[in-house]
Amino acid sequence: MPAAGGEFERGETRDRGWSIQYLFGRDDRGEYLDFLACHRMTYDRHVRIRDDGTIERLRTIGLRVASEDADEDRILEAAHLAEMQEIAQELADNGFGLTINAMLRAGLA
Repeated sequence: MPAAGGEFERGETRDRGWSIQYLFGRDDRGEYLDFLACHRMTYDRHVRIRDDGTIERLRTIGLRVASEDADEDRILEAAHLAEMQEIAQELADNGFGLTINAMLRAGLA
């Protein structure tokens, strides 16, 4: 997982509409591989695979719940945008770029 010199690698691959970004890292629970898989026709996936094989689903940009009640819908939208912007910042802090679709869903474009 670490490259020469002990640095952890990161990268990206694109194929058939998919953008898959990945990075290797280490925390207090051991080494892991994180990946963010995005395609405009489906939901984004953000997953961590630990060195013991444990799989963790991590937060990612998603769709929001809507309400037929206009007042309730405004509240839901504001809460969703705040959460999506927080997640977008977490992804950026961890070295992941956002697709235009993710940026639109997070209210950043």
